[in-house]
Amino acid sequence: MIDAKYLDEIKEREQAATSGPWEVKVKGNTVESHQVMSQGNEPICSAISPKTKNAQFIAHARTDIPALIAEVERLTRKLVNQNRRILNRESKKDQQINELKEKLKEVQKELEKYHKTEQWLDDINNPLEPIKVQSALNSEIMKLDYLREHKPEYISELDGTIIAALLFVQQAQEQEK
Repeated sequence: MIDAKYLDEIKEREQAATSGPWEVKVKGNTVESHQVMSQGNEPICSAISPKTKNAQFIAHARTDIPALIAEVERLTRKLVNQNRRILNRESKKDQQINELKEKLKEVQKELEKYHKTEQWLDDINNPLEPIKVQSALNSEIMKLDYLREHKPEYISELDGTIIAALLFVQQAQEQEK
């Protein structure tokens, strides 16, 4: 893996080298050899065997390396930006969760006040009431699970509030038994 320090070292070496582009030239009358030359005919590397592709590799390194460095830097910037966006989204989600928790506390306090004044539904003593509350709670939980999996953008604060209210009523019913 290339870290920032290593990439900087590569850039320093690239920038210190003779400017390009470089090209391969054939040299010699009796024994042929290749050499890499700069645009100004300055020799970069001499006596390279024509049987290998090393001369082409060396000559193209002058333009290939800067292109690769630029691509690594571009991809690094893109990755950093994506990570920032992800962190921002996560931060917003955490903030929303905390806000929902605070609202849930407020609802619970209101329910406690309501319970203390015994302003319950007319039908609260009905033996079927706990079954209705449990069914409503199961339905809300199933709906929330579905939304989380398929349509998280449709989840609202009201979903959590309803579940909290049903749980509170259920607990109150169990205490009354």
